[in-house]
Amino acid sequence: MSLLKLDREVFFSIFAQLLNLIFPLMLFIYISRSFDLKTIVIFESVLSFISFSSILQDFGSSFFFSFKKYSEKSWGKVLGSMILLKFLLSVFLVFVLVMFFLFFDITKTEIMYSTLIILIGCFDLPFIFYSKAKTHIYSFIVSFKFPVCFIFILFGFSVLSSFLFSYILVCTVITFFNFNFCAKNIRFSFKLAKCIFGKYKKFTLTEVLTAVFSQLDGFIVVQLMKPEQAYIYLLIRKVIRAVNALVNHVYRISFTRSKKGDDSFFKILIQLFLFNVVFVFIVNIISLYLFEEINYLVSYQIYSKDVFVLVALLQSSILIVGFFKVVIRNNYLLTNEFFDLHLYATLLSFLFFISPLFFYYLHSLTISASEISLYRILADVIYVLFVLLVYVSAKFFKRNQISG
Repeated sequence: MSLLKLDREVFFSIFAQLLNLIFPLMLFIYISRSFDLKTIVIFESVLSFISFSSILQDFGSSFFFSFKKYSEKSWGKVLGSMILLKFLLSVFLVFVLVMFFLFFDITKTEIMYSTLIILIGCFDLPFIFYSKAKTHIYSFIVSFKFPVCFIFILFGFSVLSSFLFSYILVCTVITFFNFNFCAKNIRFSFKLAKCIFGKYKKFTLTEVLTAVFSQLDGFIVVQLMKPEQAYIYLLIRKVIRAVNALVNHVYRISFTRSKKGDDSFFKILIQLFLFNVVFVFIVNIISLYLFEEINYLVSYQIYSKDVFVLVALLQSSILIVGFFKVVIRNNYLLTNEFFDLHLYATLLSFLFFISPLFFYYLHSLTISASEISLYRILADVIYVLFVLLVYVSAKFFKRNQISG
């Protein structure tokens, strides 16, 4: 498989992910122009927590089940057990939300909508789509979440309630497809749910730690930054995360196929890396030379060109460093089941990211968008360097033992 010769699944998946890039950005701009700064910041804060919650709820199913082959009856049991496990995890996440309410500046309304969205997310299960080469169908379904949200806003509903209604519709359609994929044989097994929990809990812990700086950062910046700084960070973050999701989506399809015998995986990696490099260049050219046009588009809510350009440079660099991290993580650590090394590297990068932010929070200080962007990219750099250091050290000691 090559990006230059796309089959139907990859082509439609890329197209759907492009919609997932465009639609959220259009909604972001619309809310920026139609509501006050506080509304868009709160909305992005809720989305950030929901994205973080989805990592825990997924519990490794999207990765480990995507290349497995089961009968329709077995798929029904796995699906039902994951719904049960996701519900139990959702109860824990609601407890975390209540703790956040006690320590952070969030309202009961935000907690209420976040709780409902998390519970609905129990039915957002993509792994059967991946396994059955129906990734493009899942991507298309999810891509309409934000346009539907926009329609509800036009009908006068609040931003958060509009997103809740759109997510209910999307999860209903996803459940319908999953129900048909399993030939209506969905069964709930507490024993299997417990088995999945026990097998993938260490992997999920590392994913949750990573999600603190890859997903929950939107929530964190709202708590630690002035709204003007938070807005710059959230706007650029919206674009970079969408592109990163597109690349990771194609990578996941290619990785799944490589597990099933496709030998063109290395070629795809090279093409995806070059795509990232080109996009980084484009983002920085746009931020440098089209600042006034962008600021007009978002109703002059970006107060500093220098900050905007610097944050764009730092955030876009995540595409390059993050790509190497994903390759090392999936192709080396997870494939060889080096879960402990993955955990230690993730814990180190997590501590590096969260420690200065904790200091800022304790001393009631504000942090700039450029500072947190720098901590964010360095977290990925530390992960990559730590794994490479361990790998080189292991090779060195092994060679000495053989020669000795």
